[in-house]
Amino acid sequence: MVTPFTKWLSDPQQAASPPHEDPEKEMILNREEALPRFANREELFQKALETVIQEYGNAGKTLFTLVQENKLEEGRFLAHTLRGVMGNIGADSAFATCSRLEDAFTQGPEDTINPLIEELDRKIAVLIHHIQQEDPRQT
Repeated sequence: MVTPFTKWLSDPQQAASPPHEDPEKEMILNREEALPRFANREELFQKALETVIQEYGNAGKTLFTLVQENKLEEGRFLAHTLRGVMGNIGADSAFATCSRLEDAFTQGPEDTINPLIEELDRKIAVLIHHIQQEDPRQT
């Protein structure tokens, strides 16, 4: 079944292995996908990345607090907001985690929420580190 699809792949080796086998190798920031959302203006994109660091660097801690205080609707709203932000900047892996987290807040089960927050917190930390490595002025 793989053979008919190999002509559509730029690298036939991709057909043999699933994408993102190793989560550590996932693309952290898809700049090419994100830049058109900022009218291809790098300075606007950099400003958005700076805002992510300043506004959402502690989102994991905030989400854990909301869960502890049983403020699940506020947690769902923050997960939804983060999903939009991560999607806009091209942080696809964090976007996917935010989507699953928002669903967990909405539909449960509640025991899936904390592990997803932990996953998102790690991804945001990696994202911030990546942003700062690309542009050390981002603090």
